[in-house]
Amino acid sequence: MFFIDQLFMQQDHHEGNLPFVGRHVIERVELETGERLPPSVNQKILEGSFSTKLTIRCDGTRVRVEGNPSRWQRIDNLFGLQTLDECVAVYNHVLATYDLPPFTKNTRFSHRQSADGKPSRTIYEQDAYVFLEGRFPTLTKVQLDEGQEPYEAGLYTFHSSSYVVNNFNSVELKKYGKIIVPLEVEL
Repeated sequence: MFFIDQLFMQQDHHEGNLPFVGRHVIERVELETGERLPPSVNQKILEGSFSTKLTIRCDGTRVRVEGNPSRWQRIDNLFGLQTLDECVAVYNHVLATYDLPPFTKNTRFSHRQSADGKPSRTIYEQDAYVFLEGRFPTLTKVQLDEGQEPYEAGLYTFHSSSYVVNNFNSVELKKYGKIIVPLEVEL
């Protein structure tokens, strides 16, 4: 049995028009051209019960929440939350208080050009990005071809020092040089 005691989530809403959430907004302008650049919003720290803190940020398109959902506003916080569904429900409740959309499940794919002479690769991308700090077990599914049903390959434990998160939210295992691309994550 394990508990989720640190969770980082972010999701992009490409349509924009979301309210800014943070401590302050920095408007930026390209000095040479006078072009307005996207605003920069720093994080807002939310204080909860029992010295619990969450951070939240929204720059109009990207929503981020980070912290310990297992302790947030819970009297019985000795035993943490065990599923991502429970954690996402906590974060979605916080997002609702700031008129932000909830984190949702979704997956999309695109083709990525490869080196000369090699076929293009299909990249499966998550718009909702989930990062559990420290060691965490994760059920790994393998899909060899697009449209093929993913099959369970086992339960693996990853430590945050053993991987790097790349573009398209793929995970590169440093030791093996392998790249894991997320398909559909049960949130």
